Amino acid sequence: MDPHRRVRVEDPTKKSNLTPGSRSSCSRLSRLTMSSNCTSNPTQAVINETFGALVAGLMVQQFFLGIIALQFGLYYRRFVGRDPRLYLYLVGALFVLNVFEAVTDFHVLYRTTVVHFGDYDFFDLQTWTMWAEPGLTALVGCVAQIFFMERCWKLTKKSCTVFILLSFLVLLSLGSGLAVSVSFFRVKLFSQLAKIPIPITFWLSSTAVTDMTIAAILSVALWRSKTAFKKTETVINRLVILTVETSLVTALIALLNLVLYFARISTAYHLYPQFSICRIYTITVLTTLLARDEIRVDLDGRTYWSSGGLGIGTGAQEGEIGMGMGVKVKVNTVIEHDSPSPAPSIIECEEEPAKIPDGNLRKSIVSWDEAV
Repeated sequence: MDPHRRVRVEDPTKKSNLTPGSRSSCSRLSRLTMSSNCTSNPTQAVINETFGALVAGLMVQQFFLGIIALQFGLYYRRFVGRDPRLYLYLVGALFVLNVFEAVTDFHVLYRTTVVHFGDYDFFDLQTWTMWAEPGLTALVGCVAQIFFMERCWKLTKKSCTVFILLSFLVLLSLGSGLAVSVSFFRVKLFSQLAKIPIPITFWLSSTAVTDMTIAAILSVALWRSKTAFKKTETVINRLVILTVETSLVTALIALLNLVLYFARISTAYHLYPQFSICRIYTITVLTTLLARDEIRVDLDGRTYWSSGGLGIGTGAQEGEIGMGMGVKVKVNTVIEHDSPSPAPSIIECEEEPAKIPDGNLRKSIVSWDEAV
């Protein structure tokens, strides 16, 4: 050994602040946050912008999953045997997809914060359970949009234009969501999401446009169905409000996701709304289905059971107005003439009361039943 060669001896009393994987995680996480200061561990601010957004976003969507479970139980308790099987299968499929996505999201959380605790590389280097999330969200959104598209189609008297337009938008939203998942699998690193803005923008924009189009078509069609009868008008107003609330909320969340992605592209803040889109879609469908009983109560405080399902009112059901929201509103108008000779006649609800000859409007009986 060369006697003049110096050997460096580390002081054993000095503690190293390195954690497993911290040397490489410094470079990857600094790329994610675009920070030029590379230390052995990321700063607390960096952790808040990455791990914090991941954990908080997952907690919020688990809260929404609890709401879905409650609505799911209420729906099957109230409507099994009354709704078409297609609705039962649709609700069941949405619930299964939400549970599956919850399992994959929990795997992302457990893998990142428990299995690889302290190794910040594994936030950047995610696995398939993270990258499949946009595709699953797009699939759930497609099911929900088809549910509302069917109502638009019925309410517009089975318009081919409406069917073609909405079919194109729904398929575009689904396809762009699947394209985002494919792009995620290709880049593999969370820090590289900034390099694929086109598929992300296309997906979130098409989703928002589809939801707003559905809301506009339903609202206009319902508004045009208004009659001169107060109770029928009450139902329509309630349905218009419900349509706006359920359809626009998903569009706003998609736009919020897009804004956060571009405004804070170096962070993971866009995960807050991203993890909740799937849940909100399911909640809107279940809310629409469950609201039918509540609207029945608004029509009349008295309820009765008939062979066709639950109805409201006191008279026979004749004449109907399809509301396109899973219900039919039926109106009976009995006209009692001033002269004693003519017998009372039934006037269909489409006819304006002002056009009824030599008669006075005495009574309007409103009832409604399930849509087939």
